[in-house]
Amino acid sequence: MPMMNRLSHWFALEQRVATIALGGKVDNTQYDPVSHHVFVNVRTRQQLIEIDPIEGNDRMLVLDLRTKRVSQSFDISADPHVLAFDSSSHTVYVAGEQGVTSMFEAEAKGVRHPADGHVGPNAHVVYIDAKTHYLYFPLKSV
Repeated sequence: MPMMNRLSHWFALEQRVATIALGGKVDNTQYDPVSHHVFVNVRTRQQLIEIDPIEGNDRMLVLDLRTKRVSQSFDISADPHVLAFDSSSHTVYVAGEQGVTSMFEAEAKGVRHPADGHVGPNAHVVYIDAKTHYLYFPLKSV
């Protein structure tokens, strides 16, 4: 079944199909039937997040909230799955289905992409301990 049909079916059943950690309190979520994107207001972070549930382009986009435009775009590992944000170091980690994690650092001049690393088989989930800043990757069948 094509992806659009599956998503339409899931939305019609009002079932959760995925969870995305946004790192703050969400006030409003709105689906746009024209673009087929979901827009999320993360109030405590003063961010507007745009989610394309169909897009499979393996890209990390940086949205400039002043101009409301994508200011940077990065290639990332195949099949990104889970994001984790370390607020004290301003670092985002994107874990992919292939076991590769991409690292992004937010700086005054913008975001930089210093590294990608293969963590292990099935390492497509990442968690950051806020106190120790250790990264955890649950692995299956290792």
